[in-house]
Amino acid sequence: MRDRILLLGPTDVTRDVLGGKFRLEMKKSAGFIYLKAMMGQLNPWFARMKWEVIKAEDGAAFITTDSPVSLWNAACFPPAEAGIGLLGTVVLFPLSSQYLLIMRHPEYKKNTRTHSLIVLAEPTLEDRLVPVTTGRVWTRRTVANHNKVMRVLSDRLLVAQSRQVLEECIYG
Repeated sequence: MRDRILLLGPTDVTRDVLGGKFRLEMKKSAGFIYLKAMMGQLNPWFARMKWEVIKAEDGAAFITTDSPVSLWNAACFPPAEAGIGLLGTVVLFPLSSQYLLIMRHPEYKKNTRTHSLIVLAEPTLEDRLVPVTTGRVWTRRTVANHNKVMRVLSDRLLVAQSRQVLEECIYG
């Protein structure tokens, strides 16, 4: 959050904070206030997306990171951040070591990378049911590829069911 404030703040204030003239102090409650504001902005996007719960095949396991709900767009490789309003951006949320929630824009159909950067119209929040698709099982290889994406999107922390899963993710 500090980085975001410095990035978006006026240049003279940012310069003074980075130069030590001013100190930017974050209270613990600021994180929750920020999270609440972000959820309010993201809810209309989540509500319009297609939700699918994926199961890892036996012997495979999903990792989680210090960024447990991640936005991924193959055309927007980190350190660039994928915006939720881009056609190719998907939301990745490991529910456990065996289940992963993926949310995709309904218009997304594995388009080329140039189509993945199309900016969608801002949605409005509507009261409606969000259908959740289940039943698809990912192979060990597909889970390992997903885990590598989650590693790239993480800041510093990876958590895995076993050392083997973690090593596949890092060295794989």
